[in-house]
Amino acid sequence: MYPDAFKCITQSCKNVAGFDGNTNTYATPSLALKIGTTLQKCLKILISKGIETNNRDLQTRAEELSKLFEINWTDDVSSNALRTLHEAKQNSQKGLLPLSNDVKVMSEYLRHEAETHENTLQGSASDCEKRQAWHKLSEICLCQTILFNRRRSGEVSKMTVEEY
Repeated sequence: MYPDAFKCITQSCKNVAGFDGNTNTYATPSLALKIGTTLQKCLKILISKGIETNNRDLQTRAEELSKLFEINWTDDVSSNALRTLHEAKQNSQKGLLPLSNDVKVMSEYLRHEAETHENTLQGSASDCEKRQAWHKLSEICLCQTILFNRRRSGEVSKMTVEEY
């Protein structure tokens, strides 16, 4: 690897990560960031290999390319990738909240379904039907928990089985 290959490396990274030059955005911004991190690790390995084998030429070329990465990678690749990630996160958080009437309808539907499956469990259904009803009841319970905790729905995904 020679330092003059830096432009080719950045262009290749942009191509692989789906860079759009018109909007300065990436189709896969996290890939661009991961490629940069991986390339920097590879350069450290090359520097180490040059030191171990007393190959000053390899060590010098790897160090020079590493300095180019330090100086230019942020401007050429990672700043646009981070901006694309930030914009995607902002856009995903701009979702509209459901109307209270919609929440009420959903809650009533879940309550009705829970009663239906509860009756199946208490009735004289087959083992297979009871197993399916139990499975549906657990899904309904999870839905009700998410609906109840709708301002912090991400917390439900972190609940332990005991808390659930």
